[in-house]
Amino acid sequence: MPAPRRIENVDAYIVAHAAEWAGDVENSLRHYEQIIGGEPEAILKNEVKGPSDAVLLAASYRAIAIQDSQKKREILALRSGALRRQIGESIKPVGIRPTRHLRGVVRRTAEREFELRAYLSDVTWEEDLLRSARKLARLFGRQSEPYMSHSPEDGAYKKLGSGWAMEGKLLRLINISDLGLIKCRGIWTEVHPPTDAEVIINAFQEILDKLDPPGPTN
Repeated sequence: MPAPRRIENVDAYIVAHAAEWAGDVENSLRHYEQIIGGEPEAILKNEVKGPSDAVLLAASYRAIAIQDSQKKREILALRSGALRRQIGESIKPVGIRPTRHLRGVVRRTAEREFELRAYLSDVTWEEDLLRSARKLARLFGRQSEPYMSHSPEDGAYKKLGSGWAMEGKLLRLINISDLGLIKCRGIWTEVHPPTDAEVIINAFQEILDKLDPPGPTN
């Protein structure tokens, strides 16, 4: 039996959509634009004749939405002067150093709370990511609940992905879905709030580095 035909650009769309979810807007838009290969408004006028055309259409809609959102944010930023990275300010999401297969974005959600959202930049590495996540969950102990899914057949809940906690000045509660989406809540545990953005970023960077360690160098 022949293997099912791969839908054109589907992997790039998966990465683009995950990047958009994470807040990695520039990388998301770059992937959407690569899929489209032209002006998104022109794609919207084309007839959808198959799955590949549907991917093109979806990418065009998302690219237009991101471009419109960027324009609005630029206007607001100019008015408020909020484009600062210091921890003490209302900061925009900050990208952290990508690993070989992962990219992530850190944002502040409260005075002492932060969030990392990360995703696969290479969808073929999904099984390796989930295997690495299960290994870390066993190493650190399952202290954070993983994603749960309700089964309509038997009414039971099934664990999806992995979850664990990492201690430190920034307590990190990590959850990884079975789709390879990484979400980590960080809670600052010191008496005084953090004043250095790099401390927060490095704490989250540690998670990606453990999930996807650097490869051997020649």
